[in-house]
Amino acid sequence: MSSIGSSRSVLVVWGSGGSSGSSNGDPGGYYSLLSFMALVIALSWPFQIAGLRFQDPWVFNALSMIMVGASAWIHSLITGAARPDVWSGKDLRYLILAIIIPVLMYAPVLSGILNGLGTSIVVLALLQSALNTIPAYGEEVGWRSYMFKVILSKASYTPISRMLIHGVLWWMWHIPTTVFRSQNHLEAFLGFIALTPLGVLHANILATLYIMGGLRASVAYHALYTGLRDTLLTEYTGESDLAIIQSLYSAILIIALGLYFMVLVSRKLKES
Repeated sequence: MSSIGSSRSVLVVWGSGGSSGSSNGDPGGYYSLLSFMALVIALSWPFQIAGLRFQDPWVFNALSMIMVGASAWIHSLITGAARPDVWSGKDLRYLILAIIIPVLMYAPVLSGILNGLGTSIVVLALLQSALNTIPAYGEEVGWRSYMFKVILSKASYTPISRMLIHGVLWWMWHIPTTVFRSQNHLEAFLGFIALTPLGVLHANILATLYIMGGLRASVAYHALYTGLRDTLLTEYTGESDLAIIQSLYSAILIIALGLYFMVLVSRKLKES
């Protein structure tokens, strides 16, 4: 019993700080951040790695996403930090925006569908988005409602650094499903690193929707975006010209929105 108690005390000191700034044993919340990331990796990466054996790893990836939310609750209980949101969001405008942005991002592919490539795929995309809701909720609770709002709310983090740290860690969490799936790990890793700025800017969109519209908005965006991505891009990978146009278009939109939202959120966080 004493060894269990002492172990828990170590974890409390290691991850202490809550949302109120530098606290005993955790100046600036750095240890809270490290311990949370260690817990996320320990609980979620095994599912991502297990999914590499299958052609369709959706179930394993979904469980991995849910484990991010579970990690947030476990970490908050162990360390005594503020709890993540169970649900939030009252401003309907940001829920609408969360639906509009993914549709705009995949406008080239959607326009191809309307021009005769087939409409049944749209129904499949919507069904996939509905299936993605619970996994998306898990991720949003962990990354946005807990890591961004609670752990990165320490006084030592500026608004810009909060956005950047949150974005980099969220992007790096995807390493198993991207780098390890490729047969050429080095080439895939270099490509992954090259795309890090784009991943960080995409995380800014998710964080902004959460801050402005709560979990309702960020979950809606996450579920719809991944549903459209996994369904539409898988279906039309053979359309080479359309795929290139889609990739460039969505990248430009993510860069524009990500930079704009970074400025918007930074101002809002400074005011608060």
